[in-house]
Amino acid sequence: MFEIGFSELLLVGVIALLVFGPDKLPGLARNVGLWVGRVKRMVNTVQTEFHREIAKADELKRLVEEQQKILERHVTLEDDKPTVPVTGKPAALPSSESAAKETNASPSVTAPDAPQPAAVRINEAEKTQ
Repeated sequence: MFEIGFSELLLVGVIALLVFGPDKLPGLARNVGLWVGRVKRMVNTVQTEFHREIAKADELKRLVEEQQKILERHVTLEDDKPTVPVTGKPAALPSSESAAKETNASPSVTAPDAPQPAAVRINEAEKTQ
């Protein structure tokens, strides 16, 4: 990245020794090493988060494309459905007795002493009059 050779590092070391002295140089080198390590970890964390977000964006893009394909297939299936022209009246709903005969079920039979709903009592009263 920076392409610093050994001779350049040696020159920086000699200048640092002259400027800071032999007493402070080991502590300074340790602090510089700690800061370089922190910066590397920070850069690595940022890169990891960046790649993770890019992967999420790619996944979302793939899901959107998949949903669009599903929607296109659904629309083409809706367009391909045959249409039946509506003519005449709709079929009448079967009465409860004819529906029971068609489904081979017996009509509901109530015991003569069983209480009947008010609507049934009114209908029976109208029939007797």
